[in-house]
This record gives sequence, structure tokens and C-alpha cells, in this order.
Amino acid sequence: MGITDSTLKKIRATVQAAQEKTAGKEQEVSDVCTAAEKLVAHTVAHRVLCEKTKNPASLATRLLGVPLRLGSLQLRWSLMTGLAGAIDRLLEEPDAPAEEEPLTEAPGAEEPAEESAEEPAAEEPAAAPAEEPAVQTMAEAAPAVDGEEEGEEEDEDEEEAYDGDLSALEFIDVTEQPERYREMLEQERRGEVRLINRYRRSFRSRLIQSQGNVQEYYSALKNALLSYKGVKGRVSWSYESFNRGRMKLAKINAKTRTLYLYLALDPAQLQDSKYFFEDVSDIKKYAEVPVLFKIKGERKFRQALELIEKLCGEQAALPPVKDFEAQDYTLPYQNTVTLVQEGLVRQYTAAVPVEIPAEPTFF
Repeated sequence: MGITDSTLKKIRATVQAAQEKTAGKEQEVSDVCTAAEKLVAHTVAHRVLCEKTKNPASLATRLLGVPLRLGSLQLRWSLMTGLAGAIDRLLEEPDAPAEEEPLTEAPGAEEPAEESAEEPAAEEPAAAPAEEPAVQTMAEAAPAVDGEEEGEEEDEDEEEAYDGDLSALEFIDVTEQPERYREMLEQERRGEVRLINRYRRSFRSRLIQSQGNVQEYYSALKNALLSYKGVKGRVSWSYESFNRGRMKLAKINAKTRTLYLYLALDPAQLQDSKYFFEDVSDIKKYAEVPVLFKIKGERKFRQALELIEKLCGEQAALPPVKDFEAQDYTLPYQNTVTLVQEGLVRQYTAAVPVEIPAEPTFF
């Protein structure tokens, strides 16, 4: 019996809806598939053992050191918990964008349609790990990042959903304490704990995992800045800065689909211009580069190039580099696990005990 056109349309619509729902969540989809495979493999192995072995309970006790039913329930509960957590992360909706302060634009001016989407506001620092046994907050535990001053706010942290009291959890830096992290992974494998992860992402990691044209815009704007004589770029944990000697010119940051360009221009001089920007002079680390330009589309990108010319060519009167050759500064995509291993993402993990019911109703 063949598949009708109506059924094919429904299948295509379902697949398309699933693709749209999981766009940009490749890692979460992979986690769900892996967790489901483990659960299915355990169920099949358990059934084969029961069918092919004359005395499965005695055999399992000798091999595993626990009665067959108890060992099976513990492992299956752990696998089902892991699958449920992976599904929750896949279906988790992104944070709603926060309302931004009114921009200092000319009266009656409208934002171009291609730039209408608001960028989510930076999250408040989340609870974070400490190297000592005592529980500390992220701000207390994390070391100062090279190139930043003490007391400056950290850029976005990411966390997994957890309904309990975060202050009661003891986070560890998985890079600094690999042996303890391996113990926690083993506890999770045995179904004794659930691991809660926190990620602190560097500017470079956010650029690597950015989407759309963010990297192309970044490469072009970096070349535009470096095309002026004496301008140097320096990458720190939170952003890339561009200076000429002691003269600060610009900083670049990145979010998932938006490039942030900070320029050392006077916001007052751009107030009644065509440029839509934000005045961030009240933020300490951006006080010397107070004009924030959020670039999401071609129009803002072209205007950003104009502002770089206005800053470097007109205001600073920097000469262009003779025979300047542009370079490709785009970076290949890497998953979070690889970025943690390379030190571009800091992973902090805590273990939450898992309570296993005596007689689960679904067995």
C-alpha cells in the first residue's frame, strides 16, 4: 500500500516544523538521540538476558553485585531521567528579549525593518563554582580575566534549568578539578546524581558559535580598523579591542546573531544623525568607546563602515596602511565540549542527588 499525497504533505509539514523548532539546537538534538539510544539499548539487553539465561537473577548478582531487578530499576531510572532532561533542554524556549532604553535618535525616525529584532539583554551573573569546598557565587569564585579590571561585569553565562536552591549547590571548575569531575560523571552513570552545568563563554567562543553573517561582518570590520596605520587588535576574554598606542578606538563583541561594535565617538554628535545607536558611556569598561552599534543586517553593516571611517579617517586623522591586504578572520564552528577543552568556555558543574522511588509505577 503506497503513501498518499496527503500523507506525504503531513510528513513534510511535521519534519519542517521539527526543523524550525530545533534550529540552532544541534547539540541538544544530539543529546536527546544519545539518551534515547542508551535507554533502548538497556531495555533490549535486559530482555535478551531474561530470555536467554536460565537463571538471570543469579547471573546478574554475580556479575553486577546487585540483584537483577534492583540494578535494572536503578539504571533504567537514571537513563529515563537523563532522557527527560535532554528533552527539556531541547524544548526550552529562549529568554524573551528585554525592552531596551529609548535610543537617542532624531524625532520621528524609524528603525529599518531588517534591524527590527531586539537583542536579548545580558543576563545577570549566575551562581558559580569555587575551587574551595565552600559554596561561592560566580563573582566571588571566578578569577579576574586577562585584560579586564576587577569589579567589571562578566559577559553572559549560560545554565541548565534547575528548580532547586542554587546557593546550596557546590560547583567545581571541571578544568581545574578533572578527577572530581570524573567521579561526578561516574556517579551520574550509576544514577546517583544529576549534573547541573554552568558555562561562561569567551568572546572568541561566542564568535565561533555565532550564526548568520556575524563572522563575515566581524572580519570586514576588523580589516577596516586595521587598514589604518598603527591600529592593533587585542583579544581578551570579553571582547576584542582596537587601539593605536594609548588611543582607544573600538571594541567588538558578539552574540548569537548580532555583532556589537563600540566606537570612541561622541554620542552627542550623532544624536540627530541617521545612525541608530546606544549611548553606553555609563558602563565602566565601555566609557571610552561609548557609541554602541548593533549590527544584524547589511544596512547597519554599511553604516558601521562609515562610522569607522569617520572615527579613524576624520576624527583621529590616521593615515591608511599602504598596500593593505585584507585577511579572512572567520573561524570554523566548534561544539561546546571542544571549546571547554580549549579553554574558550569555562564549565562549572554541580551534582544533585537523585532519589529513586522504591516501586516506580511505570515498571
